[in-house]
Amino acid sequence: MLHIIYRSYDGENNKDRPVFYSKVVALASCIRAFEGLKAGTAEIIYLNDGPIRAEQIRLMERSGEILACSGLGMKGSMRRACNTISARLAC
Repeated sequence: MLHIIYRSYDGENNKDRPVFYSKVVALASCIRAFEGLKAGTAEIIYLNDGPIRAEQIRLMERSGEILACSGLGMKGSMRRACNTISARLAC
């Protein structure tokens, strides 16, 4: 089983992005790739750090499990993702 962790938060940074970049497009691209996998071979877990826009939540709800957290930051999110996968693999 492939476990896909998609971390999301509402903020942005100052990195140079292509003009077509958006968080919704990135999310939709990930979901499209996931849907191309054979059924039952993968799962998506959305790890949302803080409030996420409704448009993104609607897309997430259709394809995976949402774990809502707050104030984890980058390192905290990584620890949470690793702990989540570890717990699932122990089953």
